[in-house]
Amino acid sequence: METEERTAIVRLLNDNDYGGLLKIQRENMAGSVPAGERSGGFLSSEFTVEQLRTLHESAGIVVATVGGSLAAFFCLSTLEANQDAPIVMAMRESMRSVLLDQRSMDSYSFVVAGPICIDRQYRGTGLFERLYEFAAHHFAGRFELAVAFIAEENQRSLKAHGKVEMVPVAQFEYKGVAYYLVARRL
Repeated sequence: METEERTAIVRLLNDNDYGGLLKIQRENMAGSVPAGERSGGFLSSEFTVEQLRTLHESAGIVVATVGGSLAAFFCLSTLEANQDAPIVMAMRESMRSVLLDQRSMDSYSFVVAGPICIDRQYRGTGLFERLYEFAAHHFAGRFELAVAFIAEENQRSLKAHGKVEMVPVAQFEYKGVAYYLVARRL
């Protein structure tokens, strides 16, 4: 039976969360995760506090805390907040050729969903789904779609996104790395 202090609280980020977010981010960057452990998931992009603030102000960052410590984060942002992120621009370019209900995907109002990262000790506990559920309710009516990119090598992330109805709709390449474009309606 879980004790009160082990129960995850899912909410929007506040200023006190940046230190914990940066720690989880640093520990899960592709370069920090040994190749043999990458099947457990990893992050492809690293953000500064200033960049995270910009993302949060554009849409929002959802966090999960357990016992007062940050256990997970989920960044959601607008395209405008990602203008200096070449990989997001590459993803958007791939959206132009994907039709959804006979409309180009990039013609929809969409939120860039990601990165999302769960501290290793909390993976497989349902936090991923809870973060997405919170975000879907929080952003309902503001955006039509949630879109994300996942490195082809990151099969754990692709599988987890499938559980929240984020399905692959295209593939694209950026700097020699193959990515899936995944999307879902909000």
